[in-house]
Amino acid sequence: MKTSSLLNGHSFVVDAMVIINFHSCCVLDKLSNWLFGRIIIAKEVKREIIKKPSLSGSVNLEEYLKNGAMIEREIEGEEQEELFYEYYQSKLNGTSLHVGEAACLALAILTDYGLLCDEKIVLNEFKSKCPQKVCMNSWGLIGEAVKVGLIEKKESDDLKKGFYWG
Repeated sequence: MKTSSLLNGHSFVVDAMVIINFHSCCVLDKLSNWLFGRIIIAKEVKREIIKKPSLSGSVNLEEYLKNGAMIEREIEGEEQEELFYEYYQSKLNGTSLHVGEAACLALAILTDYGLLCDEKIVLNEFKSKCPQKVCMNSWGLIGEAVKVGLIEKKESDDLKKGFYWG
């Protein structure tokens, strides 16, 4: 797996729990600023986010989509559709994937995007299929933010606790 930096220009397909975790801790604006224009939201993930409010209430992505901080993508083309349905209709190590997780995998595997996901089984699948691409969870992204000086260690520790309890 490549080493990453928030500043190296990678775009990420982001799963619903990442967005919900950042929103729950009232730092979704930080996430959108750190990865402005590089947060890819699958249409299926957007639907999941709308249905599941965070601890801080409902998540409104429209402002982020409108200003270009986040980019909405659909599963397009036969190859993406086939991979999406393969993941959605099967199990990974006995675990059924949600529609959003299946969409994240299909988009991230078949594009140049990395993956930002808080579901271990999805991360492991992506790493096995695309070991050369950037892949991390919310905690890893927070660690990267500390490395490049976007936040201090204390704030990082507080956010990680918030993600854990959120």
